[in-house]
Amino acid sequence: MAVLPGTEGDFGIMAKHTPMISKLKAGTIALYRAGEIYKTFDITSGYAQVNSEECVVLVNE
Repeated sequence: MAVLPGTEGDFGIMAKHTPMISKLKAGTIALYRAGEIYKTFDITSGYAQVNSEECVVLVNE
């Protein structure tokens, strides 16, 4: 699972998620494995494109 900092609030993405595009705000992207955070990324802003197979994140920094 990935948790992303959306402009309307944080949201989680899991496998087979409904397709969507979202604007991201400054914050932290957290990647989870087996219910625990295993990697984080601090970002400034950007966009996320999600479909049932993948989540693509484009960020400024």
